[in-house]
Amino acid sequence: MNIESMEIHANRLHKGTMAILEKLTGMPEDKIPYLPIIACSKGKTRCFTPSATQGGSNPEYIASYIINGAFSLEIKMKYLHALETGHEIKGHKLLELFSALTDETKQFIRDDMSRITKQSQQYKELSQQLRQHVKKFEWDVHKLL
Repeated sequence: MNIESMEIHANRLHKGTMAILEKLTGMPEDKIPYLPIIACSKGKTRCFTPSATQGGSNPEYIASYIINGAFSLEIKMKYLHALETGHEIKGHKLLELFSALTDETKQFIRDDMSRITKQSQQYKELSQQLRQHVKKFEWDVHKLL
């Protein structure tokens, strides 16, 4: 196991995800107010995506964003696990990978998510939109994974 190469790989995947996100939203990375989220409720699926244009996001990039984003998150959690334990972890289930992290790291992620979603006006507005479609929506890591 080479932790340095894991970090490089994780960072490259993240950069790729953000490049796809720029195409999806039509905005430069530093101007994207929130990350897209997909919500399912009562058999309906909706994608909430910021957009630079009146017409909305470019749907051609949604699937690529989801796939690359999920893979990027998987690799990043495997990297964090290797940093914490010195051992590689196998698997592809994001919730299981998150659960394998130390309690301290999981709490750091929860606290950071809470801070971002409570302080950001954009996330407050997104939360209101989401609650119109998903009545019990929460910014909970376990539910979002």
